[in-house]
Amino acid sequence: MPTPLALPPAPRRRVTLLILGLVALLAVGLALFHYFTGSERTLPVVAVPQLTPVPTSLTPLKVGFDELALRLNGYLVTQTYDVAGPYVQPEAAIAWLGLLAVCLVYFLAVVSTLARPAFVVGMALVIFLLMSLNADLLGVFDSLQQYFLVLALALLGLPAFAFHAFWPAATLGQRLLTFAVLVGALSAILLLQSNFSPAFTALHLTSYATVSGAVVFVLLVLWVAFENIHGLLWLNTQAENPGSRFGLLPFVLASVLYLGTLLLYYLNDGEVLILPNVRLEPYLLLVPAVLVGWLGLRRRAATYGTWVGYWPGAAHIYLILVALAAGSLGYALATANDPLITAGRDFTALALLTCGGLFCYTCCSILPLLSGSGCVFTAWCMSRVGCHFTPFISSGLELWALCLCATTSLCSTRSGRVSTTTSAT
Repeated sequence: MPTPLALPPAPRRRVTLLILGLVALLAVGLALFHYFTGSERTLPVVAVPQLTPVPTSLTPLKVGFDELALRLNGYLVTQTYDVAGPYVQPEAAIAWLGLLAVCLVYFLAVVSTLARPAFVVGMALVIFLLMSLNADLLGVFDSLQQYFLVLALALLGLPAFAFHAFWPAATLGQRLLTFAVLVGALSAILLLQSNFSPAFTALHLTSYATVSGAVVFVLLVLWVAFENIHGLLWLNTQAENPGSRFGLLPFVLASVLYLGTLLLYYLNDGEVLILPNVRLEPYLLLVPAVLVGWLGLRRRAATYGTWVGYWPGAAHIYLILVALAAGSLGYALATANDPLITAGRDFTALALLTCGGLFCYTCCSILPLLSGSGCVFTAWCMSRVGCHFTPFISSGLELWALCLCATTSLCSTRSGRVSTTTSAT
């Protein structure tokens, strides 16, 4: 039997969710800030003055029958512009690692409250993340051995299992406080015992966390890829005209316009002008998709509640995913990582197009059969297909992401060992 829906959290317990929401909002804001300023800070355009000597002579001075030539040293001053850098961004790396630490604390605290299968999957993701960072290469104990990794797994894994198995009645605040102390202690050990400066340590960890951040971004995009169409379906029911509220044609027209624009973006290799000098940016389309996904998260609790309840599981995990994806994208924008930015932009546009098209096709196939159930949005939410659409897609994607995380973490660990052995030799 499915577990009953979780009751809304009490006001005193919403503080943890509010803090996490502010962290996610800050991460999104910093990502938007670096979207406009990242290239200028990493690859600034600077003025290069040039001074060219030019021999110059004045009008000859006549003295009697003689002429006296006056020669001067003349200079031609020119100015050109060139791209300087690239400059590393240790401040952005430290901010990204701070965000990762906060999200890790929340994730461990929330995962320890879940059922056994979800707990195992969540801890596996944590293990793969710690393995992919290759923190032992910083020489905390021994750069040739993974002593710090073992210490991190013990300090984080054993308390999580203790809360899950022996102290299930512990409050979320107690779990957060415990893991905050443990993550803070690990961070202090890493910074104090590292053989390198804090800036270099941060840059090392963020370079190895790039693949994990990309996987998190892919997961978020696939989770909310159809939410803009879902929002259009809800917006269609807010019209004053009964024909729009109960009809399917306005929704289809709006969806075709949205999907057609994305199709043009894909066919034109990312060049679609919405207005003069204003191009379509798929990253900005993620903002309303994430918002619609958050607003509809609790409505789908009847489906995913068997594995992960809405409170405190899905409510916190969704915001953790948003914060990590925004932090990963923000760091790529801050460092002007053009290959990663371009790949993410193209993937976002393709995911929005394919998943949105699938969602629109499913709506157009199911809703005519439910014409007597009221407005189109209500009919979709009451249907079993609408209720299960997200989990059917997300479950396969999460399994794929878990395998990808395992592969990348193992490959990065192996490459770290090879580089360490080579340097030692």
